Parts: sequence; structure tokens; C-alpha cells
Amino acid sequence: MEGLIKRTWVLAGIMLACGAFTMYAPPKRSKPIDESWMAAHAPATVGAYTFQPSSETPDCSYKMGKVTYDTLQPSGILARTYQSGGKIFDVVLIASDNSVSFHDPRVCFTASGFNISSEKHLTVPADGKQIPVTFVKMQSGTDQKSALYFYRSPRKFQSVARMMRLDMLIGELLHGRNDQGVFYRFIPMSKDITDEELLQFTSNYLNEAHRVSGGFF
Repeated sequence: MEGLIKRTWVLAGIMLACGAFTMYAPPKRSKPIDESWMAAHAPATVGAYTFQPSSETPDCSYKMGKVTYDTLQPSGILARTYQSGGKIFDVVLIASDNSVSFHDPRVCFTASGFNISSEKHLTVPADGKQIPVTFVKMQSGTDQKSALYFYRSPRKFQSVARMMRLDMLIGELLHGRNDQGVFYRFIPMSKDITDEELLQFTSNYLNEAHRVSGGFF
């Protein structure tokens, strides 16, 4: 019994030392990812849909404002729209090795004047896996929108921000460094796009992004 108690205290001491080291020694950063890298490794086409570049920023369709960058502190943000005929999807990727970057987009939707009327947790097939996603419907006056979002942590895909941040913490504790993760957000910009089309586009996008990025996206 005395030996068991002694081993327990030794184990507790080791865990405390590891925790103190993690707290006071900043973890090594993963290899930096910037927006140029993201643009070069994100899909230019997704099935019949084609990326629509901006004349001012040819690598993306539009740029986020300074406040967004200051708040999220990302490695990079890539915002692109994809069009086929009269149908358009808006896609945002945020890459970061900082858990602060992985926010809950419902806060942004609400701040933009939209009330979330429904929320579902679904899966989307991609790269031979079932990817967990969050699907929401929103309304602002007579304007209705739907959105789909999720995260890729260093460990796996997650549909909610709190699990993403937990995965980032676990990765930091296990590997002694911060690894890159990704936030994905999809919004149909055309009212005639069905929920099924949004899910299918997301699946197709992930398959193509995985191929083009060598597995990063």
C-alpha cells in the first residue's frame, strides 16, 4: 500500500511538472501557412463551379477587414466565391495554429443582424469519411439564409468550436507545439440553391481541396 501511494505521488509530480512546463514555456509553432500558400492550394474549380477572383485581389474574391484579422489572429483567411450559371457559393477558409482563431460563427451571424432559426449537426461524405458539420438557417426580416461550417483540428474534423479548441489544446500538450487547423464556412448566395445542393457542393469542395492541398484542406 505504501508503495502504491508513493508511485501515485510520483505520477502526480510528473503531471504537475508537465503542466508547469506547458504553461511557462511557449510551445513550438508549426510550419507557417500564409494566404499565398492557401490560395495556391485551394480549389480553382469545384465540379461545374469556378472561382470568381477580384480584380484588386486575384487570389480571392474579397478581403476581410482589419478588425477580423486583429480579432482572430489567423495564419491566413481565404474568401472565395464559386459560380456556375446563376448559382453562387461563398466559401471562407481560416488557417491558424492559434486556438483564438477558431471562433463560433453564430456570434458573427447574430452580430450581422441574422437570427438563427434552426441548427442541425449533420455529416458530409468526403475523402472516404463522414465529416461532421453544423448546418444553420438564419433570418433577418424577410431575408433568409443558410450556412454550413466546421473545423479541421490537428486530430480530426469537428462541427463545433469548443471541441476544436479542445483538440488544439490536446495537440499542444501531446506534441509540445501548436499545429495548424482550419475553419470552413459555406453560404449559398443564390436563393434557388437547395439544402441538398449545399451539402453536395461542400462534399465536392472537400474532395477537391484535399487533392489540391495534399491533405491540408
